Amino acid sequence: MSLLEVKNVSKTISNKTILENIDLTLKEGEILGFLGPNGAGKTTTIKLIVGLFRITEGDIIINNYSINENPQKAKSSLGVIVENPAFYPYMSGYENLKHSYRLQNGAPNKNRIKEVLNIVGLTDRIHDKVKKYSLGMKQRLGLAQALLHQPKILILDEPTNGLDPDGIKEMRRTLKKLASEEDIGIIISSHLLSEMELMCDRVTIIRNGKIIANKILDESNNSSIYKLNTTNNIVARKILNKKIIRNISRNELILECSEIEIQRSIRDLVEGEIDIKYVNKEKVSLEDYFVTVTKDGSDISESIDD
Repeated sequence: MSLLEVKNVSKTISNKTILENIDLTLKEGEILGFLGPNGAGKTTTIKLIVGLFRITEGDIIINNYSINENPQKAKSSLGVIVENPAFYPYMSGYENLKHSYRLQNGAPNKNRIKEVLNIVGLTDRIHDKVKKYSLGMKQRLGLAQALLHQPKILILDEPTNGLDPDGIKEMRRTLKKLASEEDIGIIISSHLLSEMELMCDRVTIIRNGKIIANKILDESNNSSIYKLNTTNNIVARKILNKKIIRNISRNELILECSEIEIQRSIRDLVEGEIDIKYVNKEKVSLEDYFVTVTKDGSDISESIDD
């Protein structure tokens, strides 16, 4: 079941298009990594989802409610940490959570507060003043705050920021447990790609205000990266245009496709009288994939076509 559908959403500010025709989905129990270079449009997209910006075109459906038509109902399903969570430093962590619960739901529910503290592993220091908390502890407190009203969707910006390796591992375990056992859908925006590869089921990549890639991170996924060199890469590029991620040099093309598709591509090249020098199947990390699909290849395309 889809918990979130971003449908053909665009955002224009002062006649400048910030986002163009964004489509994004999130299912129950799924952890989605939302990735992109600085200034790509990640934060703007998140602010549209949580209702901090108005949509110029399109719609966002959250737990079956349109944010255009019923924003309060739509937003009630969200738990959000956008940028660094803010707290009252001279209040304890527990007092901050009681205050947050009061603002969202009325009288504080001590049992629910206890539940979320156990989930995030912050029971030992919860009565300390927040000004004494490390950045990592504030991240845990922020997650607890976001979980108070039992949201169906969590949206987290750099949730492992400030955590040591053990803390990162524990946060990963916590989020995966929330997704698998509570059927919560989670969107994570982070620059820590190695961690995203371990944590996420799927990634969506945005560049220059447009979605440019969706990739399943399950190892059983049959899509692979192939490096290809031919006797005429200019013509080969035209034959394989829809499968090419990017030209990386005059002598090599890079494709993402299944084994069946690469076999079909080789046949297409042979039928086009293009001789193949080599085809190499590559093991590509999420970091390598991200760099490949987000790097501007216009200068390389021009050099090949010369």
